[in-house]
Amino acid sequence: MRTKNQPVAAALAVLTVAALTACSPEAPENTATSAESVAAAAPLGEASASESYSNYVALGDSYASMGTKDDFKPGSPDFCNRSVDNYAATVADDEDVELAEDVTCQGSTIDNILGTRDTGEEILPPQIEAVTPDTDLITLSIGGNDLGFADIARCVNSDPTTSDCQDQLGPQMEERLSKLPSRLDDLYAAIREQHGGTMDGLTVVTTGYTPLVTGRDECEAAMEFSSRDRFWVAALTLSLDTLLGSAAERNGATFVLADNTFDDLAQHTVCAPIEDRFVDLTGDETDSYPLHPTPRGQEAMAEAVLRVI
Repeated sequence: MRTKNQPVAAALAVLTVAALTACSPEAPENTATSAESVAAAAPLGEASASESYSNYVALGDSYASMGTKDDFKPGSPDFCNRSVDNYAATVADDEDVELAEDVTCQGSTIDNILGTRDTGEEILPPQIEAVTPDTDLITLSIGGNDLGFADIARCVNSDPTTSDCQDQLGPQMEERLSKLPSRLDDLYAAIREQHGGTMDGLTVVTTGYTPLVTGRDECEAAMEFSSRDRFWVAALTLSLDTLLGSAAERNGATFVLADNTFDDLAQHTVCAPIEDRFVDLTGDETDSYPLHPTPRGQEAMAEAVLRVI
């Protein structure tokens, strides 16, 4: 696999310590903020010399598929909400990148990349079938639905003054996190097999998740989360990104965030000014989907991908 900018091991170590501290049951409530500060020292993507890619395949979930609301790529399944300005489209606008196929789809899990998916409207083929021995660039956004982002969304939509999502969901989230490393290793192995049993000539860029809120966010949108849940959701996102970065490094891929560090992403949550918002709560002000990346967030992720290929 051609990987000129694998994540720096020391950076991942910093993120791991921050995540474990933030998620510790004994940690005081302000440790999520401390974790974000510690992670500021952990850049996860650096610029590299440009290469040309003639067969780019985009795999993944809604954080890769969804940008501007209801503006879909022609010919794509309606169910997938595959926006014309998702990060794959912007990456492919670069003169050195030619998109072969974007098969990203909202709600996708690792199982949906490896196997068929019944949407109730149609049967979608395994996303991995888009990968061929000729594929030279893959972007991958996966893990959020395996962890259970939808469960968190349903929980926080309850009365924020009484929500206790950490108590309700914390144990099962920890269990799901513990299973993800081996599942991700299996996914990377399947990509290798689909590419002809080798990673030679293939660059894989795995993209992380921008946190919806941080523990210190206090805007009106952030109040949809209880104070305790804000810290927990931020720490959980950090834990997931840390895990994804470690799996990418372990399998020879490159991991990137939409900004240089997790701490930088704190400037792009639902509380950021509209023009700086990478994710949104309702999407009303950014023409995006609720609890998902904004068009600006998709653009920022494309810029991060282009910096490392």
